[in-house]
Amino acid sequence: MQKSWVILNAALLLLFLGVPSSGQDSVGAAIDPQRRALTVGLVQVIGTVEGPEKAKTGSYVDWPTLRAHHADYLDKFIAAFRQQLHGASWGDPPEVLPGLSLRMNVHADGQGYDIRVEDLSDKNCGFAAFSDETAAGIRQTVIFQRLAFGSCHIPVEK
Repeated sequence: MQKSWVILNAALLLLFLGVPSSGQDSVGAAIDPQRRALTVGLVQVIGTVEGPEKAKTGSYVDWPTLRAHHADYLDKFIAAFRQQLHGASWGDPPEVLPGLSLRMNVHADGQGYDIRVEDLSDKNCGFAAFSDETAAGIRQTVIFQRLAFGSCHIPVEK
């Protein structure tokens, strides 16, 4: 089951990230790599603090509980991105940080969770990162880039 999930994610990444949006790889709005790092970083930080919660209490917890139990660690994340966040502080979902929308669902039995963090700052391209409890310890994050009418430029490292 997990192998097919990984294959599906790889195929989706190739589909959305590997195909130029308009046939011209140098035209259109560029994706801000710092915002992308911030978005993916938040998903990874949440996954990192969920692990100890599961080990300690036997179940994953919701966003308010994570904030209460891991405030220092989460504040270090803000400090690491201080140039982008300009003194921001944590908020309640959906917009937990300026321009970042969090949708986090903890399963009813507490044995799993699903996270989506979306960058709201770019209305043309859109960017979101997804993860769940299977990513614990392996830093697995699925990234989705919405291509709108060929207006987005996805930089490809050469």
